Formats: sequence, structure tokens, C-alpha cells
Amino acid sequence: MEGKFRNFAGLPQAIINHGKRVYFYATSLSINADSHWFEPDLEPYLFAACMLHNLGVITPFDDKPDPYEISGAEVARLLLEGFEKLLPSVHVPPRAIYAVHRAISLHTQAAPAEPKTLTDHFRMAIMADADPSLVSHASARDILEAAYPRMGIESVLRRMIVVQALKNPKKAPEGSRARELINAGRAGHGFL
Repeated sequence: MEGKFRNFAGLPQAIINHGKRVYFYATSLSINADSHWFEPDLEPYLFAACMLHNLGVITPFDDKPDPYEISGAEVARLLLEGFEKLLPSVHVPPRAIYAVHRAISLHTQAAPAEPKTLTDHFRMAIMADADPSLVSHASARDILEAAYPRMGIESVLRRMIVVQALKNPKKAPEGSRARELINAGRAGHGFL
């Protein structure tokens, strides 16, 4: 299934592995914070947010006017809404769809903490994957990265974001992650 998902979505393995590591960190944060996002009826949506949060960087979204975060959030929303049509016995709560959309669309934005929300756990999990000093158990991180190697995720994702934004400048409005990366490249700090 994973190979079919990767081929369908056009996501490099580095991004799929990143999603799995983020899911692990988000799950740990949810359990430690006694958050309802790890309850059996909501945990699949935590997984969906983690696995789909960078979907907006793939080629089919190059022509869309929205930043990649918004494109990815929209695809996640459509996928979750579509489950009930495909599997009538599955009910996807509107609050879960809203929470996944919000978490994905805001995952690169600085924002006040929203304790015990999907957005908050999700942002912290992404930061934990990016910064080893935020993970208190180095052995857990080592095991996780052995199972799901980084494969240069930082440069892979950065390259995809920048290339997409250079093709379509509407994807890099002021204040967006794409604009920050482009500005850093123009200032000589490199982005590719």
C-alpha cells in the first residue's frame, strides 16, 4: 500500500518517512498531555494530518494559487469528506475534518499555543522531528530514524517548496514559508 500511495501522490520517501516520524512524536505528545487526539475515534485523523501535511508540494498542485500548506489542507479535507462516500459505514466527524484542515494549513505558521489541540500537538511534533534537542529520549529518536530514515528531508522538502514557488509566485505570498526560503536564497543563504 505504501508504495502505491507514494507513487500516486508523487511524494519522495523522505517526506513519507517524515510523516511517520511526526506521527510518532504527535502520538507521544498526545498521550503525555492526556489529549483526546489519541482516543481511538480520533487517532486516525491525527495520522491523516501527519501523513498528508506536505502533500501540497507535489507537482499536481504547482498551478494552484494557494501556498502548499493550504493546498495540502484542502486535499486532506476532500479525502476525509470522501471516506463516507466510499465507505458508508465510516463517519468522519466534522470537527475532525476541521481540526486536520486547520493543523495542516497552519503547520508552518507561528501562532499562540492551543493546548491539547491537534494543531498544537502537530506543530510540536514537526519541531521535534526537525530539532533533536527537543526529544528527551535520544535512543527513541535513534530507533525511529533507523526505521524511517531522514533521507535528507530538510533539503528535499525545501527544494520542492522553492521550485514550486518559483514556477508559481502566487504560492509564495509575504509571510509564507515558501517566501522565507526564496528570500533566504536571494540573500545568499542558499535554499537548494
